[in-house]
Amino acid sequence: MIDHPAPGAEMPAGGVGTGDDLITCDKCDAPATRSWEGSGEFLNLCEDHHDALARWLDA
Repeated sequence: MIDHPAPGAEMPAGGVGTGDDLITCDKCDAPATRSWEGSGEFLNLCEDHHDALARWLDA
């Protein structure tokens, strides 16, 4: 099981989860730096996709 940070919180540097497991963005293969949770869905996102989601939600 991956140890996720709180939704919206910064992930450890480099998107590293527990041990040597690299957490990658659910939309691309970049290292995940942020998480998002809403309506029963949990996403690990890179900075670009997290910012795009925030802009879309604020629109």
